[in-house]
Amino acid sequence: MNFVRRLQPALLAATMLCSLALAAQAQDQPPEVLLTADRLDFQQRENVIAAEGDVQIDRDGRTLLADKVTWDRNTDIVTAEGNVVLIGEEGETVFGDKVELSDSLRAGFIQQASVLLADDSRLVARRAVRSGGNRTELDRAVYSPCPLCDDPDSSPLWQIKSRKVTHDQVAKDVIYEDATFDLFGIPVMYLPRFSHPDPSVDRRSGFLQPSFGSRTALGAFIQVPYYYVISPSEDVTIAPLITTEQGVALFGEYRRMDRFGPTELEGSATYADRYAGSNGTRTEKDFRGHFQGTGRYVFEDGYGGGFDAFLASDDTYLRRYDIDDENLLVNRPWVDRAWDTNYGVLDAFYFQGLLQSDDPGLTPFVLPRGQLRWSTPTNGSWGGFYDVDTSVLALTRSDGLDTRRLSGRLGWNKPMVGRFGDVLRFSASMRADGYQTEGDPETFSDAGGSNTTGRLYPLLSAEWSLPLIRTTESGWQHLLEPVLVGHWSPYGGNPEDIPNEDSQSFDLDDTNIFQANRFTGLDRVEGGPRGAYGLRFGSFSPETFRVSGMLGQSWRLKDDSTFEPGTGLDENFSDFVGRIEMHPAQWLNLSYRFRVDDELKEMTKNDLLASFNWRRFGLGVGYLSLTDDPDLENVQERKELTATVRAGITDSFSLSAGVRQDLVADEPVTYAVGFVYNHPCLVLVAGLERDYTEDRDAGPATTLLFRVTLKNLGEFGGRTSLTGGGSN
Repeated sequence: MNFVRRLQPALLAATMLCSLALAAQAQDQPPEVLLTADRLDFQQRENVIAAEGDVQIDRDGRTLLADKVTWDRNTDIVTAEGNVVLIGEEGETVFGDKVELSDSLRAGFIQQASVLLADDSRLVARRAVRSGGNRTELDRAVYSPCPLCDDPDSSPLWQIKSRKVTHDQVAKDVIYEDATFDLFGIPVMYLPRFSHPDPSVDRRSGFLQPSFGSRTALGAFIQVPYYYVISPSEDVTIAPLITTEQGVALFGEYRRMDRFGPTELEGSATYADRYAGSNGTRTEKDFRGHFQGTGRYVFEDGYGGGFDAFLASDDTYLRRYDIDDENLLVNRPWVDRAWDTNYGVLDAFYFQGLLQSDDPGLTPFVLPRGQLRWSTPTNGSWGGFYDVDTSVLALTRSDGLDTRRLSGRLGWNKPMVGRFGDVLRFSASMRADGYQTEGDPETFSDAGGSNTTGRLYPLLSAEWSLPLIRTTESGWQHLLEPVLVGHWSPYGGNPEDIPNEDSQSFDLDDTNIFQANRFTGLDRVEGGPRGAYGLRFGSFSPETFRVSGMLGQSWRLKDDSTFEPGTGLDENFSDFVGRIEMHPAQWLNLSYRFRVDDELKEMTKNDLLASFNWRRFGLGVGYLSLTDDPDLENVQERKELTATVRAGITDSFSLSAGVRQDLVADEPVTYAVGFVYNHPCLVLVAGLERDYTEDRDAGPATTLLFRVTLKNLGEFGGRTSLTGGGSN
């Protein structure tokens, strides 16, 4: 725990004193000491060295300050008195009325010890005693990381009081006896005895902070994790989840760090109610659980690899137990290599769909998928460079179309700068795709038999832009950059016997308006003469104000039936797309992305984000609007509003609320309300969250959670979307 590390200087204060070289130890060469004082007296008959007046002793990065220091060489006792200050190597400071050391500096005590740690935390004890060179005892100790109040008689926000604190350096334990935790000066928890590892221990087995709350599907719940160290490079956490409605679920996590990279595995299992059908009919109790894992590995000579794994026992388990809200789980192992400007990867995919409409028989399994990219230096032939991109894909379904694809592309690119500062880029490429399918590519059914086909796809492209930049005398910078692109490839590049596996998702926006092929994958290509034009702009003040954005439209000589109606690319001239981002002041940010039809009559897409923060008040708003297309079932009208608000009642206390509203159905999707108390040494977050999403037995759900974060002690409570911020 962070508290353990912060407490280290106090618990080892006597150890620091023992290491001060104020005495001639039984060594051939005593350590060097820098001693300064107003007066220095060596009483030869008594064999005593005395220093008075602004005494300062420096050794090995530690400093001792006092009004008076006396060393009795006969008894080997060193005493410092009057305004004693001991500054450690890490910046911690120990104050005391009197410090006395003996037994070759291996034993000693501090009277009225007060410790100021490097983070301004404080620990006060009536006396600190060290014995045997490995044991420190603090009597009547009080610890708090909270800042001091203006009223010296008032208590800190929270503190820990203990009759006795013992630090055993052999067992590496810190032991508290007769301890209380005080909040606002009121004892709220009593622990007759507890212990934790000392600051020198990085990892040790034991219980971690609990989490608890309430959720509609589970009832009240509590989860207490137990952490177990297997070896210096691996550990495991076991966290049983106890619920009032669904019994016990066992969660676990395994972590391992090897020389070549980390591995993390986690999962859960339970025997609980399981529901079938859309009406939520209960079935018998059944096994439910999940498994998730990641691995990221780097080997020699640029080789690497890893895996992502995510599986669930059924469609609704992850949402019901508030583990994740993904609708598609992706499993992927891979190996790769990067060298010079080249890259190659070989991987596989297994998908698990969690929507009620998903058909496992139609969900593809990919094994293998390989890709190799290679390019020459930029000073290649004709002042340009070549690049090669090859790929292989094998996709299999248990009840549908099987696809095998082999693709290769050779390209030449030549960037250059014109005489007026204009930027030009020419490119030419040839791509060859070969397909072998089992089934019907049009219907994805098993019927259709085996088929082999292919295509050649040549592409010529040219891009021109002219960045115009002007800086005014007042420091403003203005940018205007017209952009023109042109592309040519033959028509008819998408015959019916070529399946569409990786190019089904498409969205025309400001990120792809200038691209030669707006499809996301290789299975579909654009054909014919086409191009795009647009304008990038920006204005930036020397202080805060800035605005930037772009506007663009593409064109083609002929309509392309490859693009469905409603996509914005089905006619000769596409929809206009644009983006505007504004930051007029420190307290305001605006971002707006849009799409409007080519006749400038109808907005087909609006995506607005705005954030306002002024002193204790904050507001965030998001609005998304997509128009309905009657010819497409999957392009339906969507209007959604999200809003979050934060209002600070005081510097420490604030209220928060958030809502996500479906404007078409006129009903909420989710909402959350709560409060945050944010103090330099304590953060309290409590909230009520409601999810109206209905998915068989996984919703709707109401969750009541809260979280407590104590500076240097840690955090406990449930996970909530509200944030506490502050310093921890």
